[in-house]
Amino acid sequence: MRCREQGRMKLEDKISRYLADVPPDKQLITVSQLLTHTSGLPQSYASETITDRNQAVKALLQEKLDSLPGSKFGYSNANYELLAAIVEITTGKKFEDYVSAEILRPVGLSRTGFWFDDEAKHVSPTHDPLPARLKQRGWELGAGGMYSCADDLLRWSNALRSGKILSDESRKLIFSDHVKIVEGHAGFAWFRGTDTRDTEYWFTRGNDSFGPNALIYFYPANDITVVITSHAGDDAASDTGWSRLALREVVDVLEL
Repeated sequence: MRCREQGRMKLEDKISRYLADVPPDKQLITVSQLLTHTSGLPQSYASETITDRNQAVKALLQEKLDSLPGSKFGYSNANYELLAAIVEITTGKKFEDYVSAEILRPVGLSRTGFWFDDEAKHVSPTHDPLPARLKQRGWELGAGGMYSCADDLLRWSNALRSGKILSDESRKLIFSDHVKIVEGHAGFAWFRGTDTRDTEYWFTRGNDSFGPNALIYFYPANDITVVITSHAGDDAASDTGWSRLALREVVDVLEL
């Protein structure tokens, strides 16, 4: 997919500005809608085993929409996979190189990377073996395919909120209520909710079927961040991730 037009990216830009051959039913999708999961794209694994960016984007854009663009929230990895493609097209760099240069190194995330990196061999064993698809550079970029650890995730969360890597304007956009969801509201890759104690929190998470599960919960009123990571997968009895079960215990102890 070639870039159709150069220049400063805007949230209201249509993705057709950056991606060629966008089907008619997806011409109205905007960058902002990808960020807030309101594009209408389904939760799709169409690009999971594709290594070529152009082919991956084509496969994602061929998926049938679940809803009209902008009409409602619907979580989909496809949104952030397309955003990763747009990052590559607009910067002229591989996504992982751009992320490393602009985020990982400046923030000091020395134990965070991609599963196809050489350093991934030092990651603790997961509940199930690492899937073969993650051992090569595939097109889960943007929506997954990364590893990290609790201290790096805390460092990342603090840097994101402190203004170390983003302007005040950009930070405000991330932590704003853009669309209603079951848990509360969605920002840009972060979500706001309220617990049974009526305590507000912002959270983001990452998980995969072979075991990894990570949670970052930030409680603004207390200025407390809770980071939980686990490679143990889900508790068979409750079908709930062990990291989420651990989070409940931590929140109770802290009385958040």
